Amino acid sequence: MHLSYYFIRQIAFRLHEVLQGKSLSEAYTQSKDEIIFRFNDFSKQPDDRGITFFINAYLTSVFCCLTFPKQHQRKRKNSMNLFRDIVGLKILEIKPFENERAFTIRFKDAFQLIFKLFGNRSNILLFHDETCIEMFHDKMSGDSQLNPSAFDIPNNADYTSFVQNPDLKTTFPMLGKLPELYLNTLGYKNANAREKWDLIHKTIALLMHPESYFLTRIDDKWHLSLLSIGQVQTEIDNPFECVSLFFKLFIRQDKFNHEKQKILTQLMRKKTKAKNYISKTKAKLFELKKGSSYRQMADILMSNLHEIKPNAKSVILHNFYTGKNVEIKLKPDLTTQKNAEIYYRKSKNISIEIEILSETIKRKTTSLNKTESTIISIHEIYDLKKLSAFTVQTGLKRDTMRKIESVPYIEREFMGWRILIGKNAKRNDLLIQKFTWKEDLWLHVKDGPGSHVIVKYKSGKKFNDAIIQKAAGLAAYYSKRKNESLCPVIYTPRKFVRKRKGDPPGVVAVDKEKVVLVEPKN
Repeated sequence: MHLSYYFIRQIAFRLHEVLQGKSLSEAYTQSKDEIIFRFNDFSKQPDDRGITFFINAYLTSVFCCLTFPKQHQRKRKNSMNLFRDIVGLKILEIKPFENERAFTIRFKDAFQLIFKLFGNRSNILLFHDETCIEMFHDKMSGDSQLNPSAFDIPNNADYTSFVQNPDLKTTFPMLGKLPELYLNTLGYKNANAREKWDLIHKTIALLMHPESYFLTRIDDKWHLSLLSIGQVQTEIDNPFECVSLFFKLFIRQDKFNHEKQKILTQLMRKKTKAKNYISKTKAKLFELKKGSSYRQMADILMSNLHEIKPNAKSVILHNFYTGKNVEIKLKPDLTTQKNAEIYYRKSKNISIEIEILSETIKRKTTSLNKTESTIISIHEIYDLKKLSAFTVQTGLKRDTMRKIESVPYIEREFMGWRILIGKNAKRNDLLIQKFTWKEDLWLHVKDGPGSHVIVKYKSGKKFNDAIIQKAAGLAAYYSKRKNESLCPVIYTPRKFVRKRKGDPPGVVAVDKEKVVLVEPKN
């Protein structure tokens, strides 16, 4: 209710008591949605600044509020004066408009400053006579056509019209949500027309002459109320103090909600990413397990060494494991024994890959369960301090709240190996200079522009044919030769790649490279 007609009415009456006869010393803004007014009393002595009074108007598109700080330190930079025409002028009166969320400060010489507090359409307007000569939010161009006299809105609701149309929003539009909730606690919904009419006027009487102002929580949100409703946390008899405290609590709550939502969003992304990864990895594992066994093919070839013709591209043989015939593809330029060795090697690589994929699924599932548990814990936190403590304790502050710096590469994973792919020429240089070690494997398409590809070294493990083929396929794909059926790719340990002075971005000198022919594959 901090922007309700009834609370604004109380603010205007109290401001009249405090500011009548004083003058506006300055009005300035230090951000696009906030303006500060400072008032002083110069009536006693010309050099005496008297008691200083501040109004701070915070008017954003999502939240608007007036506060009344006891002190306000103006910044030396990025500060701009506004409403200079009324600086130094004496205040004649401050009064609310009838049935409207606005009040006016009338100055000498026919000036008046209108605080139009219409939620996300709030503004502060300076009028001379009936003409708007300055606005705080210039983007609300329609406000310049407003007439001060039009702010007063009569309410001619009577019992007869109420019976004909008992809708509160139509008959008593200034009541708002909290008074409606308050009426419901008094049995308004089940009352007859006369009882409803009486309850409404009893409630309006409390709103017009409140004895206290309440800071209460409804649906885990802070509200300023002129009625005792919800989970009342504080009762204050001064509207300035109440709304100033409300502002602090609301901003703190808003910050908490923002931080909580940011963490939850990041955790939900992490959860979705993990679930998708597990699903794809399980599908890949299923395909590997259900596919024909390379070891079986190798065994069949070895048992039929003398029956296979030289230079054959394929052969149909009896599979003594299944009792059915099977077609086995061959490399015609290799002997049957060499072809069998290739199948044995593929079988070994697949076994390794199945083992790695199974372990990866297990690790990712554990991580997913931890993420889901953390999400549940975050939902149960309703305090900024507890949220901060939880994020520090669980490592979320380090892992999810810090800004992740952009890296110059795309990352892939294959059989437990990390593969880094440079994003462009300049980032290729950054990749090999900042993100590699001498024992990493470096790959690049031969005789053409393309991304630098790095396979990160794993202690105690050699780069096998499977990872070299995979990384080479990526190097070919991320190059200008990606549309060729077979593409030559060079590879060598990172320690044999050097950047010479004067080389263009992405260009390096390479020693002791090897070449492999691969199909470009992402």
